[in-house]
Amino acid sequence: IEAFCTAFLVFCIFAATNPKNNVPSGAIAPIVGIAIGVMIVMLGNLTGAGINPARDLGPRIATSFLGWGFAAYTNAWVYIVAPLVGGPIGAAIADKVLFA
Repeated sequence: IEAFCTAFLVFCIFAATNPKNNVPSGAIAPIVGIAIGVMIVMLGNLTGAGINPARDLGPRIATSFLGWGFAAYTNAWVYIVAPLVGGPIGAAIADKVLFA
């Protein structure tokens, strides 16, 4: 799910910045913000909406210091690997759909 949402975000960024789409430069940030908001709504209850490994790591470190120990790092690999898999997939889809 995290990889899918990362692919969705990358696709939205490519679509918003594609010169063929004539998106005004002032609209790119709101488009990306809406895409991130949609991802948070989709992932919030399922995975905690880690989205970014750096954003996910801070709460894990704090949780481990607050008594959870190494248990706070279980499944942390998902939030590291998923963006690395989803990003290129989103870029490849955007390349085939938007730049064909």
